[in-house]
Amino acid sequence: MKVGRVQTFLVNAAASKNNLYVKVETDDGLHGWGECYTSTDRDRVIEWHVQEMARYLVGRSPFNIKHFCNVMFQDFANQHGGMDFYSAISGVEQALWDIVGKAAGQPVYNLLGGASAVRHNAFCLTRFPNVSIKVPGLGEFCRRAQPVRPGFPFARPIPPLLAMAYQAFGPGRMMWGSDYPPVSAREGYGNALRLTMEQFADKSEDEREQIFGRTALNVFQLRI
Repeated sequence: MKVGRVQTFLVNAAASKNNLYVKVETDDGLHGWGECYTSTDRDRVIEWHVQEMARYLVGRSPFNIKHFCNVMFQDFANQHGGMDFYSAISGVEQALWDIVGKAAGQPVYNLLGGASAVRHNAFCLTRFPNVSIKVPGLGEFCRRAQPVRPGFPFARPIPPLLAMAYQAFGPGRMMWGSDYPPVSAREGYGNALRLTMEQFADKSEDEREQIFGRTALNVFQLRI
């Protein structure tokens, strides 16, 4: 199996920046997708990096991921990796792992050491009454939809982590908190807040006020 083509796709999902996706195709029909981190006005430079690195990938095995990444760092980047380089190669590497997982008939996490039970362990902390849990934006744990759709850019169904957290902790021990500044270069803070609030649309107004404000005020003993 050899890499036959590498394509890039810049997509505007009504956010503050473009998303950059990489599609790697092989000569036996398998293909893989990856996503490069981008920031405003840097997306085309990162896309150029992907396209230039693609010349060294076409015709080679998609399984030799570590070798390819090492060669790109040593020779292409001349051992001076920066944001544009690392953003570009991360998307290519994701696409290659996607191909390897499909070829092996395994989810990629099985090829990288297996699944983790950290999420379930976090919910065990409910036995400590002074522990609250952060409510993240969907972009921190949901996969991007492909193709990206305006309004709701994530693949459905989304993982039930917010519902699990609500059941375990209750609204009085949940508090909203984004991963700023990365969220600004992903779906945007406003979208992150809106989409997360929509997941609690069936809760009472009092419960939503606790999750998106009052719990944090109590935990940090803030006065407004």
